Amino acid sequence: MYSVTKASESDVNEGHRLLEQMEERQTEILKQTDILTADRAYDDTKLIVKCWDEYGIKPVIDIRNMWQDGEQTRMLRDLGM
Repeated sequence: MYSVTKASESDVNEGHRLLEQMEERQTEILKQTDILTADRAYDDTKLIVKCWDEYGIKPVIDIRNMWQDGEQTRMLRDLGM
């Protein structure tokens, strides 16, 4: 499934909408999905948790470089996944 939006539209918001549309229209495909890959525009805790908790999909998403000095990159296991 895909969608075309204006450049000003938030990628992560569209990601949430696409998952919800798949749940409504393509339930069987969503159930068979193991991994979601996306670029760093989709690096959002709510989307990651939604993928894992609601759909059992492992999110593979590049992280944004927003860490403060000295912070470590957190692994999915640190989020309880």
